[in-house]
Amino acid sequence: MSLTITDVHPVDDRYGMGRGVPIARHYINRYFEKISTRIHGSVLEFGQPTYAAGLDCRYETMTIDENETFATLHMDICDEAVIRVRRHHYDFIICTSVLQLVPDPQKAIDHMYELLKPGGTLVLAEKCVSMIDPWFTSIDKWRFTPNGLRALLARFARVEVSAFGNLYTMCAYLAGLPAADMPTDKLEHHDPRYPIISIAYASSATLP
Repeated sequence: MSLTITDVHPVDDRYGMGRGVPIARHYINRYFEKISTRIHGSVLEFGQPTYAAGLDCRYETMTIDENETFATLHMDICDEAVIRVRRHHYDFIICTSVLQLVPDPQKAIDHMYELLKPGGTLVLAEKCVSMIDPWFTSIDKWRFTPNGLRALLARFARVEVSAFGNLYTMCAYLAGLPAADMPTDKLEHHDPRYPIISIAYASSATLP
């Protein structure tokens, strides 16, 4: 299958959601399938409990949107108040496609570190490349390479960063094609020069 782009407009302007699972989300889903048994205890997930709800854990959710009645906490991760309310509270934090929207990514990461129990783990997934977010256009600010995530996570004791995607899937993702439209061999080939998604598994230091 060849990929030919003949229009200046995408096939779907919501990452491909109108046609199936977006390619970036496919990579995140596959990653969580592999690590799901590691996640346990008290878990925080931002936005909807996309992953936490299907795990054997106790979870809370955080959002800045007061209209999201499902959320446990209506707070901004960049606000110092989150540390006062939940310092050293969580065994795991799940954060997917959040840093691109915050005003200060390093502050957000530092606050997540403080919310984790000693030895706790942050699972962080961020886009390396994408269209401007269609739902949060006015606050979409950042994209993160694997090296960018490593720099942000320098405070953590152990950091494992994975990158997913290649030139073919990157072009398809930007064109709004879903994962289901991709040939398996191309979807599952990963070229570190052309990542769509960076995912970090970062563990904080345990107490001496």
